[in-house]
Amino acid sequence: MDRAIAISGRSWRACVLALGLTLAGIAPVAADCDTTRGGEAFATKCAVCHSLEAGRHLAGPSLQGLARRAAGTAPGFNFSAAMSASGIEWNAATLAAFLASPQTYIRGTVMPFGGIRNPAERSALVCYLIPG
Repeated sequence: MDRAIAISGRSWRACVLALGLTLAGIAPVAADCDTTRGGEAFATKCAVCHSLEAGRHLAGPSLQGLARRAAGTAPGFNFSAAMSASGIEWNAATLAAFLASPQTYIRGTVMPFGGIRNPAERSALVCYLIPG
């Protein structure tokens, strides 16, 4: 029962690289938390279609309580089949990836938004929507 798991040099390097890339993708969100810039990004890029009030849906769903919510499950909003079936749970990493390119991250989403290319602006918005 007590067997050691042998990992080859190549597999070990791949595991370390994967962990490093994961942490590198998450760390900027926490380290560069600029909620003022995030609020500005929300106001200029998101507020036309999304509210931050619970249950107040516009063209898009309310983003209140987004953290740890399964994609496509905000009560009272009619989501696309792609969003509902995505299996994504919103956290800083998944939201950042989605905001970089929504149609690439969830193929078939109907959100008419090309994404936020600027990493600092995207990180600020993620921090604003999912604090902590």
